[in-house]
Order: sequence, then structure tokens, then C-alpha cells
Amino acid sequence: MITQERVDMLSEILSFDQGRATRLIGLDANTALEEINALGYDFTLEEIKAYGAIIRDKQKSFETDEELSLDVLDDVAGGGEANLFFVKVKW
Repeated sequence: MITQERVDMLSEILSFDQGRATRLIGLDANTALEEINALGYDFTLEEIKAYGAIIRDKQKSFETDEELSLDVLDDVAGGGEANLFFVKVKW
């Protein structure tokens, strides 16, 4: 389980530097966790995996052309994890 506050924190970390985000998302969960926490954070493996599941769910919703929720529409409009929609999240 991951709180919205922690989701927002991870989104901020990943949206700050697109190159770093792309690299981290391409790593396995354990390595990504180590690198994120080396930046001074204290995420757990479960939080990292939950965040990855959120990204995959939003991407799936977007790709299957299902009716988009307000949260996803907000992301597409420029917030949240929209910039991560088309990156394969390994965790």
C-alpha cells in the first residue's frame, strides 16, 4: 500500500529529471529502490512496486481507450505521471 503523499513524492522525483526517470524506470525494482533512496529518500520495495502498478494501470487505461477518470485526464493535461505513460515500467 502506498499513500497519495508518497505517490506524489515519487512522481516529483521522476518528473524532475526525465533522463533519470527513464533510466530508473528501466531498472529492476530493487536497483531502482537503491538509487532512489541514495538520493536521500526512504521508500520501501512495496511502495516502489505499488507506484509501478499505478503507472501501468494508468497506461493500460489510456491504451485501451477506456473512459478516462478525472485523475488520468489531469495527468494528461500536464500533472502527475503523464510523462511516464509510454515508458515500460519494470517495477
